[in-house]
Amino acid sequence: MVYFKPNKATLPNPAKLMDSLRHTGYDNYNAIADIVDNSIDANAKNIWIEIHQEKKDFVIKVIDDGIGMNEKTLTEALKLGSEEEKNIYSDLGRFGMGLCTAGLSMSQKTTVITKKENTELRLGINDLEWIKKLNEFKSYIGKADGESAKLFQDLTKGSPSGTVVIFSNSDRIQNRNQTIFANILKKEIGRIFRRFIEAGKNFYVNGDLVTMVDPLMLSEPDTYVYSDEVYPIKFETPNGTIEDSIRIRMVLLPDFGGPGNEGKGINLRNQGFYVMRNERELFAAQTLGVYSQDPHLNRFRSEICFSGTVDELMGVHFTKRSISMSQGLRDKIKEITRSQIAHLRSIADEQRPKAEKELSHDEPEKLISKKSKLLIKPAPEKVEKEKTKQLKPKPSERDRKEKPQEKLRRICRFEESKMDRIGPLFYPFMEGSKVVIRWNVDHPFYEKILISKRSDKTFITAIDFLIYSMASAELKSRSDENVILFEDIRGYMSTNLRVLMD
Repeated sequence: MVYFKPNKATLPNPAKLMDSLRHTGYDNYNAIADIVDNSIDANAKNIWIEIHQEKKDFVIKVIDDGIGMNEKTLTEALKLGSEEEKNIYSDLGRFGMGLCTAGLSMSQKTTVITKKENTELRLGINDLEWIKKLNEFKSYIGKADGESAKLFQDLTKGSPSGTVVIFSNSDRIQNRNQTIFANILKKEIGRIFRRFIEAGKNFYVNGDLVTMVDPLMLSEPDTYVYSDEVYPIKFETPNGTIEDSIRIRMVLLPDFGGPGNEGKGINLRNQGFYVMRNERELFAAQTLGVYSQDPHLNRFRSEICFSGTVDELMGVHFTKRSISMSQGLRDKIKEITRSQIAHLRSIADEQRPKAEKELSHDEPEKLISKKSKLLIKPAPEKVEKEKTKQLKPKPSERDRKEKPQEKLRRICRFEESKMDRIGPLFYPFMEGSKVVIRWNVDHPFYEKILISKRSDKTFITAIDFLIYSMASAELKSRSDENVILFEDIRGYMSTNLRVLMD
């Protein structure tokens, strides 16, 4: 066999590489959060974020009173792929890409003013225009001028050390309305860094103190903490053995009623797993491939907490916007949580306000079931074999009453539920291979049309056929990626229908 040795440098084209890095998919708010990570790693007590329109420019400043940087550290920070050592058990940064790529995703120019205690103030500048013009990776790094010194003093409130990061020439801002941008950012910072706020760190956006946003609502007395356990994990990988632990907390939020739940964000968008690395949220409201989103799990929340040692298994991307969990770890989490989620769903169902049965949907169910083989049906809900017996739904009262010779395998079931006037007209979900449709008895369509026409069985059957067809089409087409789209379509339809009927 012939062995070859590398004999020629194949360095990247600086201008093209930097331009490509502008399209890594960073969300503006996550990009700013990545800069805040550096401030926390620098032991800052206070972190200020300023968002302002300056002439035609949208300028973002992230300021902290942390330990600051010397010239060597500043040089590394302005490089792609910083070689600064990280503590995988506590540091929030990992890849050494955050400052450069986060800045590039929003702006063409990044300015850093930094100072360690009892040292000179340093200034660093990365400017995309320089790199494009020279086609070289070049920055300015040196002693700060008088204007920069005054700016540092003002922004850090006279702190003896700290760092100011300024993003300017901003041409990739998703929302240029300063007020809206700042308000969204406050909520994002309050949720992503909630454990640090709880521990006493102060975050400010345009002078406003950021308050903690806890999606698990642990301070609410009626939040039901179903489980909170630490699980050891051990996996063999091509890079060696990974042995550590993960903490999984599972809760069921209080039920504040229809309008109250919506006002507090207890909905499909926010249910699921919140993934925390070193106490910092990476991902919010994920299914992780462990379960399928379901409106009846809107009150379900879980935190999965891990340290940087598990990064390889979690598949954390440097932009922290995607996760590619190893199959082994996914299976482990599924094994731990699947039956717990099923039990939480049954608890939520039991607590659901019951509606008096005013309509019979028995005949439409039979007619739909008789044509089962002709219908396009959604796939059955996946249930683990060992759990099948305990999760099997109880037969309905009418199923128990049917005579043996009349027994027909039902492929659908209609239920009534109180979901408030502003709620959707109906909710569809799978129960094994059965399509279950919950009519909202509070919706004016149900009250003014169905109830008033209850003696007209042909009419009721026709409406049930229509809703079954819509529900089964949604369930067949729905996936983790588009579930919120279908939820929105059903919600908008229900809202318009309510407005037209009021």
